[in-house]
Amino acid sequence: VESEACSVIVAKGRAAIDGTDASIDIIFNTDSTHGPETREDGTVDHYETHDYVTVNENTPLLKRTPPTNGTSGISIFGDTIEPIPGNDIQFVLNDTVKLDDDNPNILISRKSGHPIIKDNTVLIDDTLILTEASLETGNIEYTGSVKISGDVKPNVRVEASGDIHVDGTVENADL
Repeated sequence: VESEACSVIVAKGRAAIDGTDASIDIIFNTDSTHGPETREDGTVDHYETHDYVTVNENTPLLKRTPPTNGTSGISIFGDTIEPIPGNDIQFVLNDTVKLDDDNPNILISRKSGHPIIKDNTVLIDDTLILTEASLETGNIEYTGSVKISGDVKPNVRVEASGDIHVDGTVENADL
């Protein structure tokens, strides 16, 4: 006697899908470099290579995406299989940032200044701190104060709306 193969479902289930973890993303422009500036006469200014990032008061800085709970599954016996929910993270608040009144998943600046990204937060500093001002840093134009712990090299221009403090020497530069 010959038998034919057939397919029969004897049990059916569905795996649980675990939740996704919360995440925090930067939503302000952090790009501070660009190539040398070409002047109208075709010459190149190698000192105009950086835009030092500043933000204004109430600028959105970070966006938090909350965790998800996941989707329950069903065992082959009909029992519910609970998913593992995603891990949560929260913003760390300080006196320079706050939660947006309209969206608690958005962190905004309380004041203008230079944003410094730290663990789950941003610090807004009134003072831009550099180790030196040179061809590598390019000319510096900053809204706020500038502190240079080293030297200001020749032909560099440092402009600030606040104070400029240099711990080293200034050689043939414009402050």
